[in-house]
Amino acid sequence: MGSEVLSSGQIVRGRCTVCKEVTPHTVLSVCREKPGEVRCRHCSDEHRFKTPPPTREEKEKLAAEKLHRKKMAEDCERWSSLRPRMIDAKAKDYSMDGLFKKKDVVEHPVFGLGMVERNLGSHKVRILFEDGSKVMRCQ
Repeated sequence: MGSEVLSSGQIVRGRCTVCKEVTPHTVLSVCREKPGEVRCRHCSDEHRFKTPPPTREEKEKLAAEKLHRKKMAEDCERWSSLRPRMIDAKAKDYSMDGLFKKKDVVEHPVFGLGMVERNLGSHKVRILFEDGSKVMRCQ
């Protein structure tokens, strides 16, 4: 359905209460920009619109979004607990050529103040900023 305006006569996919499957339906009425009454194009039964269950891809996307929101909330909480210990005056300016070790306080021109959480091997560190954890390049 996307961002287009829904109207009577359009075809939408929905769960049929008789067929017990996801089938095409003709929209008979629209309520609050959503299908109200529909007619199944397979069995011709008229009923209220039933949203089809999410596809596997949609479920995976929703799960990934939920995990991302949870991680962002955890990062925000960790940032709040670490912020009092970060001294702005002792912060190193971030540079891709810089050398950073765990617990260094870093000032980034875009992300602001952050603390190095860990070294990730060759030329990368994970830095916790106010808006989340970022993998950054370094020496």
